[in-house]
Amino acid sequence: IGIAQPWGEYMSLTDRTHSPFVFADTLIRSGLNLAALDVELVMGVTPRGSYCRDLLEVSRLLDLYALLGVHLRVTLGYPSSGQTDADADPELRVGGGHWGEGFTPEVQAAWAADVTALALCKPYVQGVQWVHLRDAEAHQFPQCGAFDAKDAAKPALQKLRELRETHLK
Repeated sequence: IGIAQPWGEYMSLTDRTHSPFVFADTLIRSGLNLAALDVELVMGVTPRGSYCRDLLEVSRLLDLYALLGVHLRVTLGYPSSGQTDADADPELRVGGGHWGEGFTPEVQAAWAADVTALALCKPYVQGVQWVHLRDAEAHQFPQCGAFDAKDAAKPALQKLRELRETHLK
């Protein structure tokens, strides 16, 4: 089961009964045998993504979901550009806070390295995945691919590869 907007941003836009945490807790208490919860951390994209938060907030959020007693998987995404992305969901746009200096391939790489390293150090996290591979084909989140629209690898891909080779042997 995936949890989009795990901080509950959608609750400020529409009237909802349950927060994402309460929803996940209810599913688990209902007896549904979940292998893991997928916590989607796509930051800097609105309205489906999350407002960009610092590493302490990410750590606190992961620790909160760990209280549910199931393994977590983490799906990550951060835009490499603030420009319009014709192949992305037209209802989504880059915005909602930013990491460091904004939206560049280098900032995306720094965000990917920092947030991935944090998630991987949590013992209850089973794995981390990137939200989508290529910006050159239809995708949901704007400018969040590991490859750009010309199929060139973005610096974030190299950072993720370095983390895997260093820590996941």
